[in-house]
Amino acid sequence: MRPAVGGDVEALFSIHRSAMHEYVDRIWGWDDDWQQNQFFKDFNLLNHCLAICKVDEPVGFVCFQSGPDAILIRTIELAKDYQGRGIANALFEQLIDVSEDSGKSIQLQVFKINDRARCLYERLGFVVIGQTEYHYQMEFRA
Repeated sequence: MRPAVGGDVEALFSIHRSAMHEYVDRIWGWDDDWQQNQFFKDFNLLNHCLAICKVDEPVGFVCFQSGPDAILIRTIELAKDYQGRGIANALFEQLIDVSEDSGKSIQLQVFKINDRARCLYERLGFVVIGQTEYHYQMEFRA
């Protein structure tokens, strides 16, 4: 894992498309131009993004913000070919260690239709603390 840099944005968008197209398309419909423009805009606003790499090529990424009481996961995405290999689990184990050491909770949201991710988060100890029309809001408390 390494800090994501501007030169990664195209590869990260490709990962975003691979990981999220199915869910976004089912909820709102996928508009590739809109998704790309929004992704690039959001990437420039986020200052804590880590690229998850295989031989320095991004295969996933996590973007987060750390506040006084919580670590807010803005997004965590893995390319389809790298899902189900324990990568997200290993990453969350590290985040949980940070959470426990700092006394901060970890918060995230997940699409309601993304059962696979929700089940992973629940298995790791996250609980649903709220919901929106399309998302469950979840939290891990140290």
